[in-house]
Amino acid sequence: MGKKWIMKYIKILFVISSLCLVFFILIVNYLFSDNRFNTPEIYYDIEENVLNSSKSKGVIARDVYGIYEIANKIFYITSYGYGIYNEQTYENNIVRYTNENTIPTDVKLTLNRVYSSIEQLDSSEQDIWSKILNNEIKSQDKFPDCYVVKYPFYLSALQHKILKLDNGALIGHYREFSIQNKALYFVDFGTIGKIDLETNQVYKLYTSKLLISNFSKVPKSDGFDNYLLDVLEKERVKDKDLLDNHTVNILFLNNFSDFNRMDQEIFSLLIDKMIRTRKALDIEKLNNIPIVEYLNE
Repeated sequence: MGKKWIMKYIKILFVISSLCLVFFILIVNYLFSDNRFNTPEIYYDIEENVLNSSKSKGVIARDVYGIYEIANKIFYITSYGYGIYNEQTYENNIVRYTNENTIPTDVKLTLNRVYSSIEQLDSSEQDIWSKILNNEIKSQDKFPDCYVVKYPFYLSALQHKILKLDNGALIGHYREFSIQNKALYFVDFGTIGKIDLETNQVYKLYTSKLLISNFSKVPKSDGFDNYLLDVLEKERVKDKDLLDNHTVNILFLNNFSDFNRMDQEIFSLLIDKMIRTRKALDIEKLNNIPIVEYLNE
């Protein structure tokens, strides 16, 4: 009798432990899965900017700027083209901006589904892309806001970058931005930019006065400053290549005073916000000097 009770007790413990294990797995999957999509096997790596699927051999897309999930299809924007992933058939199609845009080798594409124009897609997909590019459809609700400011300029809060959608060129990074006076104003640590949305003219200024180390609560170091200056120089060289290749019409400014007074005031507000909203930085590093005056010194 005792042995029977022991065996029965062991069986009960086994069932309970098995149920606990199942519940634990379900909880872990819930906590760590990307529940921003209708299909649970789809997930987005926000650190690597990669769209992936557990049922796909290879990634769906790399360097993703915007994501739109519509009728079991994921429409996405990358640095190399417009993509459409079918969550039911697992087909992954790409419309490249130009023939020069290189698709990463580990992106799993459906055979013979690389297009050179949106007009080659079926009418329903063309219609959706038209609405996305005209900003009539917003990006995935559970992602940061991403949208077309005015074609071809795309503002991506996923990457805090501005992309030119007719050729995939990276216009620049931003920490804060403002759209007013028919222009897009944006600032980052080390760069100030403006896009005239009527002429598509891009204006950029690189300045060491806006390096993040100038406002850090941590004491400055020459090594870190040199690293930041090197990054800034690489961006300047990249932008010059875009200009030389006629990819982006960029006018390089030498001084903050080259912007008009109204533009300077707009940038001043953006820079103030960029510094004040980051706990590791201190606006008081300017010693009460107004930002416009500081940048014009």
